[in-house]
Amino acid sequence: MEFEIPAQFSSEAAAKATESSLEFAANATKTSSILFVLVAIVLSVSMKQLWNLLNVIQIVAYLRIAVDWSANADMMMDYLEEAVTMRKTFRLA
Repeated sequence: MEFEIPAQFSSEAAAKATESSLEFAANATKTSSILFVLVAIVLSVSMKQLWNLLNVIQIVAYLRIAVDWSANADMMMDYLEEAVTMRKTFRLA
């Protein structure tokens, strides 16, 4: 038993237009996927650097326990410790 499948498009131009739309969508999807991977790599690298910076600041802020600092450095260490421990985060008035 054989059946002839009826035409799905009204004309050859509609078929070509649909095919080009599908091609465009496929290329856009591929491009956005590659872009997403690149952005994820860049963000992971920058987040790693940010966490490393935070770790260094924590070490420096808690060094004040073991080292005797001058008054200027001690005041700076107070501010660093407030930032690291997140005390006085919001100052109203």
